[in-house]
Amino acid sequence: MFSILNKLYTNSPKQAIDDIVSCRESNGHCVVHFLYFANAIKENVFNATVIPSVPWVVAKKCPWGAVEGSYMIDQDLSTSPHSAQDDINKYRLLLQSADFLLPDGIALQLFYRFAVKTSHVNSKTSWLSNCNGTDITLPLLESLPSGTVVHIYGWTQEVINKSKQFLSDKWYHVGIVSNGYQSLDTDVFDDYDWAKQVLLVWRWTPLQEIWVHENKNILQKHKILTLSVWGLFDFWAGEEKRAPRIFRGWAEWLRRLSVNPRKNAIKVRYSLYLPYAIIRYLLLKR
Repeated sequence: MFSILNKLYTNSPKQAIDDIVSCRESNGHCVVHFLYFANAIKENVFNATVIPSVPWVVAKKCPWGAVEGSYMIDQDLSTSPHSAQDDINKYRLLLQSADFLLPDGIALQLFYRFAVKTSHVNSKTSWLSNCNGTDITLPLLESLPSGTVVHIYGWTQEVINKSKQFLSDKWYHVGIVSNGYQSLDTDVFDDYDWAKQVLLVWRWTPLQEIWVHENKNILQKHKILTLSVWGLFDFWAGEEKRAPRIFRGWAEWLRRLSVNPRKNAIKVRYSLYLPYAIIRYLLLKR
């Protein structure tokens, strides 16, 4: 658990954008994942404090985020022994193998603050910035070189078509547009300039992180900046609306629940596990 918390990016959203661009320029590619507290609870990310030693894990020093608790995966996950605990460990490792793991939402900010205050995490800051994909993606795209192509992969065809229109209206060059219910033809990457491609993936968690890992060699070959953006396309398509700015960061979840309860109830339910998680994983030190 604490290795995941150590992996979280601790600087401001603006600094995150600068570091991601620098990482992409330096390495030729970059993978960005986001951690949302409800997803962490749903996927049992906090269910163990230590990742067991397994043959497909090797240490990786990550120069762009926290060094401790950073790992890379050295083998196709589908060939590894399978169990419920394996699934938990694999998802945690997928997050840790990213170049950046950005914190998303007030619940994770509060949990991290308690982790620092209870000395489970050694950090200079006890309060994370909210680097959610909805706020950070467009400024990141604006920071990339002109001529950058944005590929959209995931969710329904209707939503991604609207997302394509959203980006086109802002004068972005949109390349591949493919829904998440079909396989993505990665050969199409060859039709675009290498090192000038961004791929936004939304296939739910942990499917999107698994997809990115399974295609990491192709993404690296084409020098693609990849973000697993989860619910971003819904906002771009107009399916979800942002809360007024004064409520963002601390009460946006409540506004989304009131507007679209059927869709957001499960996420909110998992977020309300926060007091339980603080007691179990931090105060009782299990």
